[in-house]
Amino acid sequence: MAIVDGFENPKDESGKPLPTTSWTKEICKKAQANAKATTTLQCGLSKDQLSKIGPFNSAKELWEKLIELNEGSSDSRRAKKDLLVEQLQNFTMRQNETVSQMHGRFKEIVNGLHVIGEKLDNRDLEGHMAKECPNKLKAPQPQPVPYGGKLSLHYMSTTLGEPQLSEGGWKPH
Repeated sequence: MAIVDGFENPKDESGKPLPTTSWTKEICKKAQANAKATTTLQCGLSKDQLSKIGPFNSAKELWEKLIELNEGSSDSRRAKKDLLVEQLQNFTMRQNETVSQMHGRFKEIVNGLHVIGEKLDNRDLEGHMAKECPNKLKAPQPQPVPYGGKLSLHYMSTTLGEPQLSEGGWKPH
């Protein structure tokens, strides 16, 4: 709740912070919840991330700065979405790229779209990957058997009804 509701130190009529000795039990509970939430968030961050955040007064403010730092503003999210959608639409396998490398690049684009909240249909994703699979991975097409003579297929009038293939027609055994 400290992250959702936020916490602000209580102030007196002149706007100066009240000393902690004059706080009510309810204000003390809110202050403790805010301190726990702030500590929990800070423990999950690296020194580099903490230095990028700057000063903050509450867990809610820290949380909002983390969102801004990681997701960007609405304008930057929209620009990122447009870039990722364009990358997905123009996705092709690069020359000398392995299938694993291609799949890794594809996953980065899809994960980036997922992070910014873009929902993708699995059928669309499968279509993007299928069109980029190299020909050597596709099922081989049947090739005609090279043969110089004339082949004909005849069915024997036996109970088995198996076809017999011979040059120039059916020949009895």
